[in-house]
Amino acid sequence: MSRKLLIFIVAFTLALVAFVVWWFTRPAPQVNVQPVNTTTEVTPAELQPWQTTTSPAVPATPEQVAQTSAKNFALRFVEIYGSYSSDAPYQNLKAVDYMFTSNFKQIVEAQTAQTEPAGGFYGVTTKALTAQVSNQTESSATVLVSTQRQELFSRTGEPQLRYQDIKVTLVKQGQSWLVESAEWQ
Repeated sequence: MSRKLLIFIVAFTLALVAFVVWWFTRPAPQVNVQPVNTTTEVTPAELQPWQTTTSPAVPATPEQVAQTSAKNFALRFVEIYGSYSSDAPYQNLKAVDYMFTSNFKQIVEAQTAQTEPAGGFYGVTTKALTAQVSNQTESSATVLVSTQRQELFSRTGEPQLRYQDIKVTLVKQGQSWLVESAEWQ
């Protein structure tokens, strides 16, 4: 290669590197946008039927807060309590046993000790759909949770979908809800 060609290639490469460095390090262009105040007041008479006005949020009462707390607790509990896999028998119950009263924990332990897993794979996935508080005091609540349950047996191979309610009785210990009983309906 000739010396002139080599100098040209080196100079061109340096210029290209300098251009790339300049391109990525230059400041972004500033766009000056002036805010325009286009707020207009609309009276209710000017609203179309499909338009609505929003009213300020009303703070929840302590009763509403307690009811929402009980519902959310029951929904979370039921999804785990109602799910099961024979690959990990009763791990779902061990995962939520901190949510049990000592009385309910003893009942659940006795039931699981008596139950033998069926042959083959068996799994249930429970999804909590809705919760209704039917009876609530400061220290207890009864919540009816509607669920969708999908069961799969390895023998049939076809998942079965069903809807089932569960009545959950909660008691409050300190600031926390605990499950006193859970009965499938």
